[in-house]
Amino acid sequence: MSQKIIGIDLGGTSIKFAILTTAGEIQEKWSIKTNILDEGSHIVDDMIESIQHRLDLLGLAAADFQGIGMGSPGVVDREKGTVIGAYNLKLLETATCTSLYRYQIKNFSKILSCFLVY
Repeated sequence: MSQKIIGIDLGGTSIKFAILTTAGEIQEKWSIKTNILDEGSHIVDDMIESIQHRLDLLGLAAADFQGIGMGSPGVVDREKGTVIGAYNLKLLETATCTSLYRYQIKNFSKILSCFLVY
């Protein structure tokens, strides 16, 4: 089986997910509501839970994927792993994406891109 990619579009109203081939063909897509309560502190956990749930439903494992690519509002500093100014997510200060990095490193063979907020 050829490897796949998980794509994520993080928005203030919803988080959209897709499972794609490396050629960009969408094989599966779904979305969840963005939980911006508590200054957005639930966003990463909700995303990880949603991804794991979908992989379980489809009988897929991390070994089936190259990694995760994601877009986020705000100004992203990939070297520092931070995002600033994601006001529609109720993130009023600099936020880091450590939780998703840890999830990707633990579960996926290659990190494609992380524009994630925590």
